[in-house]
Amino acid sequence: MKLINIIPMHLFLQSTHATFLPKDDLPNIPKDVHVFFPDDRINWTRCNLGIDEYKKYQKAFECGNLTVPLDYTDKSSKNTTTLNLIKLRATKTPFKGSIIVNPGGPGASALDAVLTQGQDMANITGGFYHIIGFDPRGTGKTMVPLGDEGFPGQMIEELFYTFQNSSYFITQQLLSDALDYTRTITESFVAKDADLRKFRGTAFVARDIAEIAMALGEGNSINYWGTSYGTVLGQVLASMFPDRIERMLLDSNLLADDYVNNLALNSTKDAEKALYHFYDECMAAKNDSCLSANKLSKGPDDFLKVLNHVFMEIGDWASPWNPQSDLAHLAIWCSDANVRAETIEEINSLYESGQANNNPFFTPTLLQRSACFQWNTHAAEPINLTSLERVETKNPILLVNGEYDPVTPLDHAWKISARFPGSRVVVHEGVGHCFRAHPSSCTREIVARYFIDGKLPPAEATCKPDVDAFEIVEIIREERAKDAGNHKIPMSADVLAGGKANPSMGVETRNDNNGDLVTATEEQSLQRGLHERHLSMLGIAGAIGTGLFLGLGQSVQTGGPLGALLGYATVGLVVCAVQFALGEVAALLPVTGAFVRHAEFLVDPAWGFAIGWNLVYGNILSIPSEITAICVLFEFWTDINPSLWIMIFIVLTTVVGLCFVRVFGEVEFWFALLKILLVVFLIILGLVINLGGVPGTERIGFRYWKDPGPFVEYIATGSWGQFLGYWSVMTSAVFSFAGVESIAMAAAETRNPARAIPKACKNVFIRILIFYILAILIVGMLVRSDDERLNDQSGAAGQSPFVIAASAAGIPAIPSVVNAVVITSAWSASNQSLLAGTRVLYGLALKRQAPQIFLRTTAWGVPYVCVLFFTCFMFLSFMSLSNGAMTVFWWLVDLTAAGVLISWASILLNHIRLRLAMKKQGIPVESLPWHNSWTFYSSCAGLFMTLLILLTGGFRVFTRGNWDPVGFVSSYLDIPLVTAAYLIWKFVKKTKVVPLAEIPLQDAFRKSEEDHEVVTA
Repeated sequence: MKLINIIPMHLFLQSTHATFLPKDDLPNIPKDVHVFFPDDRINWTRCNLGIDEYKKYQKAFECGNLTVPLDYTDKSSKNTTTLNLIKLRATKTPFKGSIIVNPGGPGASALDAVLTQGQDMANITGGFYHIIGFDPRGTGKTMVPLGDEGFPGQMIEELFYTFQNSSYFITQQLLSDALDYTRTITESFVAKDADLRKFRGTAFVARDIAEIAMALGEGNSINYWGTSYGTVLGQVLASMFPDRIERMLLDSNLLADDYVNNLALNSTKDAEKALYHFYDECMAAKNDSCLSANKLSKGPDDFLKVLNHVFMEIGDWASPWNPQSDLAHLAIWCSDANVRAETIEEINSLYESGQANNNPFFTPTLLQRSACFQWNTHAAEPINLTSLERVETKNPILLVNGEYDPVTPLDHAWKISARFPGSRVVVHEGVGHCFRAHPSSCTREIVARYFIDGKLPPAEATCKPDVDAFEIVEIIREERAKDAGNHKIPMSADVLAGGKANPSMGVETRNDNNGDLVTATEEQSLQRGLHERHLSMLGIAGAIGTGLFLGLGQSVQTGGPLGALLGYATVGLVVCAVQFALGEVAALLPVTGAFVRHAEFLVDPAWGFAIGWNLVYGNILSIPSEITAICVLFEFWTDINPSLWIMIFIVLTTVVGLCFVRVFGEVEFWFALLKILLVVFLIILGLVINLGGVPGTERIGFRYWKDPGPFVEYIATGSWGQFLGYWSVMTSAVFSFAGVESIAMAAAETRNPARAIPKACKNVFIRILIFYILAILIVGMLVRSDDERLNDQSGAAGQSPFVIAASAAGIPAIPSVVNAVVITSAWSASNQSLLAGTRVLYGLALKRQAPQIFLRTTAWGVPYVCVLFFTCFMFLSFMSLSNGAMTVFWWLVDLTAAGVLISWASILLNHIRLRLAMKKQGIPVESLPWHNSWTFYSSCAGLFMTLLILLTGGFRVFTRGNWDPVGFVSSYLDIPLVTAAYLIWKFVKKTKVVPLAEIPLQDAFRKSEEDHEVVTA
């Protein structure tokens, strides 16, 4: 990776070659030259460019040809030329049209650019557009300069070598050599290319774009994305066809007036500011990210010399498809330019005018441009500067410009914007040339919103890059090494923006001193395969498990029938607050990672980091615990070595996790349905037994509420002991309800998440609450709280209060039925943990809070590296083969219970912060896609209860005679772990709590309004 690739000033050439002719002597050409070719005249076929380097990735593209007039100034002429085009198809509906791309130069091929960068452009624009590239006249295979006769390559190489090895200050000998070389170059062009060179000007290329738009069958609409020189082309295009401009993005802008004189005196006037900024970045870079740092010990002046030395080394857009880029560059640029110099004296005059501006890059600029000083041909249609003084386009254009761009100063963007009423400028606070060179999710989001819905950013919008300048070096090195190994197209911009196929961001990314606040919709890497019915069942599948079938007995034993009922009811109300809070926030921000991503957006990026890794850690432990439970349950039937069952369920869990998410949804749907049927059956069975419906049994009623009583004295005696018995139920109730919050984890894989998630939250809450409250009520009626069978530590079905009641009623088949369904419940819970954990890990990787390898997905959209990572920890299940290890393992399971409360607290805090931010910014509650008038208050009460249960969950160890180090650690270790993760990330990244007024809610609501209508509960 070369230093210049980061600044990157090799694009100085690319950006400084679009020029204008004087106002006089303009031909009389109608504004819209008539199109004499029928519409829809491009025959698209799969690309076969015949170049080995392109074979691996050209299959995703279509190629075609378009015949256009050779000379637009002669309406009677039938002479034509053929443009080569490439198309990357839109992937989403509604289809919004085609974006025609020009990457700059002049001399760069847009066919090359779309082939190598088109996917990133499609990702930014959301997949709603075709991305179209073409070879402008003189590039690729279109009107190749000098045809196949070649060019005096040695001469141009000597010229460029002379420039490259020149000193920082120009000399008369250097000017004389340059004049001799350029005279020879010009004579060669005139002799061999006389018939075509006047037809390669920028104005004709603009008319070609208009022809392409018509040929695409899109009527009078033109969507355009121009970079560097492409912004000059864009200005000309807009001035010629203002009524046809639908969308136009100009990135890294060049002002026409500065370009007309061919010297770029103003183009590089801000170079020194950018240079010193870059110098500081280079000297601070770690390792060898900035290779020139060791040459700069004497200061910025040495830096200038280094850059002047390498300046010419990189100015080349040659590729297998476009090998004559240098020739195309001269052919187009010199035809557009108007400054000429025949003698050393004339060049000296130009040199002195540049030196007067103290421009550090003027010397190499002058030497570069000397190639056109003796060019004796102008473009057939010069650029009309008068028409560029004020242009009223059909729709406003968007300009993006780097603050530290040494080639295209920010001042140019403001001046161009002043000439295009209604346009907006985005200040991209990055180094390099073009905003994708130093990526910012904020800038990408603004561009996405502009193309997708035509909405412009606020005036004077500013975006910071996602990473420091030289962090990019290592990222690109890694990605290029990976691409080289896989023989893939380099996609550095994709990786920097968040993955292999990162889409337009769903919510604006802001980056203040507190770090990046990114909330994204992953619409292409992850596939939307979950339906609303899947979501509802996912919540149920995660919450109905061993806690319901085996854990209710312990609650009745420690709290009594009424104490257990009140305990579950209390936690049930907290779950209600959690579910409705999650539903409101997730409806507005439906992203993978759910409340983890919400936390960094609404609270503090460091808090999102801590919560995310806490969830990953908890789910990593929960999967082997469920597989261990399966082994224990199988021992109810057979003595087969449990290692066999462990291996079987590790493989099954991994396979389901690697399947398309809809397969996962279907598996969990039927498991959840099976569990619901069992719960309903057990509740009905319990009522039948309680009412004496089994032959040979008598009615029980509320007998056990009287003897031994509704409450159990726990640890202490009297009312205080009964209260502690009630309070001891809280932790087990939380563990039983754990999982209901996971339904929003796969938001990016859910169809219509803004409507599906709230509805699922409400339905899951109602169903779970009914199941648990009814179940605990029935259990308290069926089994005495002092029944010795509740002390069974086998973990098998015999411990279930339903089994105890069925056995007492003489129904022998029930234990096996319950055991079978509990096995499916345990496996279902492991699948649920795998889904939640892998999607959280994927979300962390998107934020660069986890290794980027976790962003890799299968062709059907499953983050397979995340799944395989979790699989490694499933082998902890083999610890259960040792009795001692089994004890430790269940301690680890208990350890995760506190994490559930921390997750609930975060969900409630996110919702409270959202509501407070809305109030601060004057946004009515009714603007939420899903809202309820009482949820703010329920969230506050729920947060209080959640923290209270978290802090008092291990109260038993603080009572006299009950100190237990293991119990203390299992109850409270998660608190310091999460706190440490939060503080470490906060210290390292220097984050801060996001001020309520700075949470970018307006863009979140705008995105929400596009996707769905507002609904109420």
